[in-house]
Amino acid sequence: MVEEWIRTQHKNNNRFDGQGDVFESEWYTSLNGVKLLDALIAEVTGQQNFYDKVQDSPVLTTILLEEERDALKDVAKLLRGLLEAGGS
Repeated sequence: MVEEWIRTQHKNNNRFDGQGDVFESEWYTSLNGVKLLDALIAEVTGQQNFYDKVQDSPVLTTILLEEERDALKDVAKLLRGLLEAGGS
């Protein structure tokens, strides 16, 4: 359901700023995740809830760590490289 919704939104108006093909590397790096999550949550809840980055990000991160740990490997690699570069 979510994947289909994202593909439809991208095809119809690309309102999340993602460039290139949906779910490809270029799309992920150019995507405005806040816009996507806000629109998705509003859609799923019938405009009753919206994404609050400060409140919702820790919850989503916890879920990813518990359920989809591999989804955060690239983030961990990026952060590790930044921390190592800053410590030199």
